[in-house]
This record gives sequence, structure tokens and C-alpha cells, in this order.
Amino acid sequence: METLTKLVYWNDGITQHPFHTEVGSTLYDISERDYPGTDYFDSAIEALDMDCYEEKHSQFERKPTMDAVIGIKQFDGHLCNNPRLLLVELRIGYKTIANLSLTELKRKVDHTRDLLVGYNLSSFNIFVFTSAVASQARSWISRQEKANNKLKLYVAWSLEEFSQNVLSPEKYPYKPYTDVEILKRYATNLINERDTDGFYFYFDSKMKFAINFQYNNPNEYEAIIKVLKDIWTLFTSEVPTMNENEILCKELIEEDYKDRLL
Repeated sequence: METLTKLVYWNDGITQHPFHTEVGSTLYDISERDYPGTDYFDSAIEALDMDCYEEKHSQFERKPTMDAVIGIKQFDGHLCNNPRLLLVELRIGYKTIANLSLTELKRKVDHTRDLLVGYNLSSFNIFVFTSAVASQARSWISRQEKANNKLKLYVAWSLEEFSQNVLSPEKYPYKPYTDVEILKRYATNLINERDTDGFYFYFDSKMKFAINFQYNNPNEYEAIIKVLKDIWTLFTSEVPTMNENEILCKELIEEDYKDRLL
């Protein structure tokens, strides 16, 4: 079930969208058009300007649209996935909820979704208010739900909540499934015990293990390889003198994995 927790913005979903060549923008710029000089949003968040799209393509009567569409992903504890598009409407200028209209909101949401049919859209629709109005808007939406169950997917956020809920992807770096700390600890023990045969066998097996992920999960591959490179550096510095057989094994490892140990 879709939730709105641990979200990051997904700019590729916008910059690679067919609409982007015509109406690509940023959420910051879309906001600045209506609320100049306010700096409400992170300028790094790419967006589709849906009002601009409707203006360019409406042949007769212009229909209402949501202000913007952004890309989002969700952090699942290891990586950010479940990419989708999120509809966003800015109601930051509202001082009260007196002018909120259920009919108007539905028309905006429905028409924007019609324009984006065929794309992976979030079930939710976000309406952004000031903190003073957001709680009133949530109560208003809750009351409307009794008449229209679909409004459960209409969500009122304050500006602060938006900033807290939609973060930079850097806030959720990849967390490998492999416990790389255990891997590092075990290898370090072999080095400290001067068990070179055991170390070579273990290191070789973990390199092969990492390579299995190179194409189906590059993030996992990179995380394991990074630790293995550190381990190899530690090994070569801690074991400077070796017998003939150990030197041969070392040269074989370096030959087999030379491109990965650079």
C-alpha cells in the first residue's frame, strides 16, 4: 500500500518525461511565479508546469490543472525505489479555507490525471498551504471524505511538512543488504592473525560474491567493492613480507581483480 513516508524527489522522472521539453521547470520557479521572493521550495526539485501545459494545448476552453507535477521515490530501508509522479497544488496564499471548493479541486485533479494517463502516478494529490491554514484544510478534507471517499487521497501539507516529507536523495544513501561491517571485521581478523591462506580464500570469495551484483544491483556491488578495496589496502600495508607462495597468491588476486582494486 502506498504511503507518503521517507520520500525523496526523483528528478529523472521529470527531465526524461515527454512534457519536459515544453513545460519543464522547477517547483521553486513555479512557486515564485505566484509568490515572488518567497523561496518556499528547494530549487533542485524539477517539475512539470501543468498550468503552462494546459495553456499551450487547450484548443477551446482552458480547463483547470494542478500547478505542478514532481517525481518521487520512497526509501525502503535499503534504497529509494517505487518511482512515480506526484501532483502538487500550491494554495499558499490562502488565509482561510473559506474559498476551498470541492468541485474545483476535483476538476484540477481529474483533468491533470487525464493529461498524464499512462504514466505511473501517485495515488495521492498534495495541496500545500501555510502552517496556519494546513490544519484547517485537513479538517475540511476530512469532512468532505464522508461524501466522497476518493478525497482520502487528497492531502493537505504545510510548507514545512512538504520540506520535511520530500527530501533530497542524498538524505537516504543506499544501505547495502550485505552486512559490510561483518565482512570487514572478519577480514581484518584474518589479517591480524596473519592467516594469509584464509584471507586469500575469503577475499576471493567475497569478490566473486560482489561481482554477482554488478548488473542486477549496481549499488550493492559498489558498496561491497568499496569495502573490499579498503580491506586489500589494509592487507598490503599490514603484511609487507611474504613467502614465495603468498606472493604468488597475491599476484593472482591482483591480476584477477586489477580493474576492481584500482
